[in-house]
Amino acid sequence: MQMTDDVRRALQTLRDNAENDFERHRIDVLERDLTNPPKPEIIDQKHQSFLGISFRKRKGGHYFNPQISIYRLVWIYYRGELPPHAVIHHVDENKDNNDIENLRSMTVQAHMLLHGRKSKDDENIFVCQDCGVSFSSPANHALYCPECRKKRAQERKRNRERKREYKRIDEETKRLNAASRRIQTIQRGICTCPVCGRMFWQNPGKRKGMSDRKTCSVECEQILRERARQAHRVDRTRICEVCGKLFKYKKKPQKTCSVECGKILAGRTQSERRKN
Repeated sequence: MQMTDDVRRALQTLRDNAENDFERHRIDVLERDLTNPPKPEIIDQKHQSFLGISFRKRKGGHYFNPQISIYRLVWIYYRGELPPHAVIHHVDENKDNNDIENLRSMTVQAHMLLHGRKSKDDENIFVCQDCGVSFSSPANHALYCPECRKKRAQERKRNRERKREYKRIDEETKRLNAASRRIQTIQRGICTCPVCGRMFWQNPGKRKGMSDRKTCSVECEQILRERARQAHRVDRTRICEVCGKLFKYKKKPQKTCSVECGKILAGRTQSERRKN
């Protein structure tokens, strides 16, 4: 069957308005002689070819190359462009059979209803993995019977509620711990002035030397320093236990005035221990 001159002129107009080489190739395919139409050729289990173009089988079972699928190219060659919102359906549902007799144009809604109706009509028998009861289901894979599915849904709902409760408890615990840490920080900063006895607060560790404050004001600090100087002026005289001289001690445990008297006192202490 040869194309008429009107069709060829229309195709030439489309070729002039084409945006890329691939669109021009589609128009060239439509312009070919349909007296001896070619058919898709099976190369191997994963490859088919049509018009010298190779197509590879994908995971869903359809054959594609980077630009177009084989069944769409066959449809364009024989029928022309698809109408808007239309898809191609395999009549025998064999995706390896891409002949034009096995292809049919359908709307998206009709295609979805067709496959949905078939999945509902075909009942399959399965064995529940929980209770072991046999049951029928339109699904292709069913693991649990309706009762077990209901129980598992209730269990998932309880687990979600339990997780939400645990999350709420964790957030409340974190909030209480933060409040407790703030209270402890405030308590560490509360001090009593040793001079006037008033309570005052200092931020511990906020500034270098701040935690070493012992008085509430500069006046009390001066008074405390004056008391320390007066305590340092106290008479530190003591009588040596060996020679009886008066001496100024440097440390409180000091009992002798010199190293020699200290050795004599140590010898006396050892002799007393031996007697006992």
